[in-house]
Amino acid sequence: QHCGKRCVRRIFLKKRGFGLPVKINNQALQNPRRSLRIWGYVLAVVLVALCTWIKGLLQPDLVGAAQVYMYFLAIFPIAWFFGIGPALLASALSLLAYDYYFVPPAFSLLPKNVMVIPAALIFLISSMLLSYLGLSLKQKTALALKEVRARKEVEAKLVENQEHLEDLVRTRTVELEKKNIELNIEVAERKQSEEALRENEAKYRNLFDTMAQGIIYHDAEGRAI
Repeated sequence: QHCGKRCVRRIFLKKRGFGLPVKINNQALQNPRRSLRIWGYVLAVVLVALCTWIKGLLQPDLVGAAQVYMYFLAIFPIAWFFGIGPALLASALSLLAYDYYFVPPAFSLLPKNVMVIPAALIFLISSMLLSYLGLSLKQKTALALKEVRARKEVEAKLVENQEHLEDLVRTRTVELEKKNIELNIEVAERKQSEEALRENEAKYRNLFDTMAQGIIYHDAEGRAI
């Protein structure tokens, strides 16, 4: 039963016959990444403010006009860890902060020197491309790590199967050796029996041939055979 976004489901885990109630928030189950995305937006603001403060310390001669690209230090990690949305926010905030604090006249967002517009557009496009590349690189890295883990799992499974096959081969080899020993013993016993039979046959034939009296075989009724 659905009872809204703030509905709390009770899941009873049974252990040794007793019900253990566990509360799980439906909203967290529906969107587990929402809180992480919110932290991304918060950190975007914090990192842009930090880069602005550092740029203020370096102003005006140490880095010069290229100081605007310092904001890439905030945009790239935001794109890497939190996605394209927080990265775009960091790009927009970076451009606004640079325009407000460091483009004369400072502390104003009113239209300024038109020569700044191309640089601002280049920075905005570059930051968007950097965000996209960072996100794409993260996805490809995650995919590569996933493939590496899958390959390691396959290799581990192959090693396990190989060890299992080796165990089966060893077990089968032991069984065959045991059967071979039993067969050799049986063959030796049969040879001994045949040899004893031949000896008894030769013994009784010799006895029959050397007897001075004749031998007559008869059946139970006394008739000669």
